[in-house]
Amino acid sequence: MMNFHFNTPIAISLPDFFPNSPQAVRAMIEAGAEIIHVRKIYASEEELFTWLDQIDPEFYPHLTLHHHPKVVRRYKIGGIHFRFHEFDKNFDKTGRFYRRSASCHNWAEAKSLTGYADYVFLSPVFDSISKTDHPSRFAEEQLKILLADPDRPKVVALGGVTVENIGKVREMGFEGAAAIGSVWAMKTTDRWISTVP
Repeated sequence: MMNFHFNTPIAISLPDFFPNSPQAVRAMIEAGAEIIHVRKIYASEEELFTWLDQIDPEFYPHLTLHHHPKVVRRYKIGGIHFRFHEFDKNFDKTGRFYRRSASCHNWAEAKSLTGYADYVFLSPVFDSISKTDHPSRFAEEQLKILLADPDRPKVVALGGVTVENIGKVREMGFEGAAAIGSVWAMKTTDRWISTVP
């Protein structure tokens, strides 16, 4: 299981394919990104095959694919991610080679995956950048209390995370942070890495 680092957030891909995106993924990993979530929500398996074939297999352990378990197994991708209501607690419980994660939008959902998910996204922690109609659902003091509970999965902050507020994420007790809008606005994790204190 890869470690989380606050200076290198989990980057989440944009939903559409765009020119040179495989090269962008490679650049992010080489810059220090431990995990990149590949979220191609409208892609077919065939389109994902074509896209993954453009990425060196040595980078596959750094990737987490949203849905598409057959693709994860075929390419030995490093992780698989589900929305909370799609997460199957009995899915490949033994003998799996990949991480399992899930998206959660409240604490009850996150707590219920203790012992099942390797980590969960909790969102939106701050007002979302990529989804402007998704304001924060949590108060900072509330999150500090919830995250102090040792009986929970690893929780990664998502939603409005930027280099300016990453310190607050760390102080609240999250294991890590994930970003969509702020990472892709910078075009690369290089600038994120160089600006996070």
